[in-house]
Amino acid sequence: MKKWMIIPFITTIVVAGCTESSNSGDGDLDPNAIVIDAFVPKMQKGIDATTTSLASGISIYAYKTGVAYTNTPFMNGTIFTKPANGYWTSSPVMYWPMYPLDFYGFYPKTVAPKDVSVPTKFSYTVASDASGQFDVVTSFTGNQDRELVQMKYHHALSKINFKITAYANSGLNVTVNGITMKNIPMSADFEFNTSATAVPNYFTVSNQAPVGPSTGNSLITPAQPVVVNASTADVSSDLITGMYLIPHKLVNWAYTDANAYPLTGTYINIQGSLSGITDYKGNIAIPIITSIWQPGYSYTYNIIFGNPNGGSGGGGYNPDNSTDGNKKPEQILMPILVSVTVDEWVDITPPVPPIDL
Repeated sequence: MKKWMIIPFITTIVVAGCTESSNSGDGDLDPNAIVIDAFVPKMQKGIDATTTSLASGISIYAYKTGVAYTNTPFMNGTIFTKPANGYWTSSPVMYWPMYPLDFYGFYPKTVAPKDVSVPTKFSYTVASDASGQFDVVTSFTGNQDRELVQMKYHHALSKINFKITAYANSGLNVTVNGITMKNIPMSADFEFNTSATAVPNYFTVSNQAPVGPSTGNSLITPAQPVVVNASTADVSSDLITGMYLIPHKLVNWAYTDANAYPLTGTYINIQGSLSGITDYKGNIAIPIITSIWQPGYSYTYNIIFGNPNGGSGGGGYNPDNSTDGNKKPEQILMPILVSVTVDEWVDITPPVPPIDL
């Protein structure tokens, strides 16, 4: 399992010192307008928030610096979008007041504070299908007054990735149609720590709802089935990425539990098939041992099939069929073990037959 620290985004809010004119898309700006120019570094892995995705709309909340925030902020979820060759601007255009501002930014634009007087707190629910999940990023910068405003965005969720590997010389072929992270919380309350300087301290996460080992599921479906065929060396798939899930302390399912069936707690479920040295088609349950998912971290699970020394016997478990009196799930790819013994030699002194002379 690999843990990756996510690179933060940088959003720049600028006040242009140009001639008085509206944004024409080529850089001519009203000198008093609040205009956003957003830059997002390319991420190493996954379908993360990018400059292109942020162009569809980011929401900005702004408050007068030095006074208590109220339910009537200077900007209350104002949406800024970016044309093809221009800057992020709002409609109607927002202009600088005669006092400095504190800025809070949210993406996607559907994310909003629970109470606009407390812009550091928001709730979020992830979709059950990874195709509908988003990389949630937020930002804060304070006491800005008509100067270049740099906003650094931070990732609120945990990113989950997978690789599929066929073990060397296993003779095993693996096909994966989908992967589900089972029994996880799907929503939570977040609080953005504006004074933090490093992940994962930018966010505290609480009230994962519903609380308990069996909550919800998240499915990722590759565009094409992932096929990994065994060879003389380990063979791994490309990275399967795109899950953005609630950070939390995991309650994991384990095969060693006294009553391990039916499966409760968090585990990985693969929908696919095995061929070559065996034939199996259906669900394959893979236990995990991660104790916590942190905000802003990316976790990659490399699932290795065909390793006889693996914790699941090299093939995982069938969550739809039980053994041991309905106490455990059936083990897939149970290695065939041979025990050989040889009787000890027994010395015998045979009689010598008589010899006729």
